Amino acid sequence: MDKLSSYNSFFREIIDTINSARYQAFKSLNKFHIGQNFEIGRIIVENQDKNQWGQSIVDTLSKDINKQIDGMKGYSPQNLWRMRQFYLEYKNEPKLLEMAMKIPWGQNMLIIQQLKDNKERKYYLHVTDQLGWSRAVLLNQIKAESKGILH
Repeated sequence: MDKLSSYNSFFREIIDTINSARYQAFKSLNKFHIGQNFEIGRIIVENQDKNQWGQSIVDTLSKDINKQIDGMKGYSPQNLWRMRQFYLEYKNEPKLLEMAMKIPWGQNMLIIQQLKDNKERKYYLHVTDQLGWSRAVLLNQIKAESKGILH
């Protein structure tokens, strides 16, 4: 093997190592983020039940979080409602929750909003994780399946 081929092989190994580490860091951070959202959803549900709070508590909570944690995004009333829904959908589905923790939040929300059947959710959670589908690709796949295009 000549020096250029040796260097190219060496360089490719370094780049692959960097990319692999970045991907593993993303997966780890994503799992933490999804777990945090599930936990926030649980806390909201339990406190609404315990204190008999209505919907306005979520607006109040969002404002107070954003005042306390300046510059943090993701705590709008709409996203807090999504966290609540995420918890309610998966609180009794530990296998689905485990799968959901492997994919990004946006793809999770799309699956919850578009699919009500847990077998379908399981399928799309799995393939989204395995194939790294973006939200756009995931939505197109769900739409194609619902129209019978993929049968």
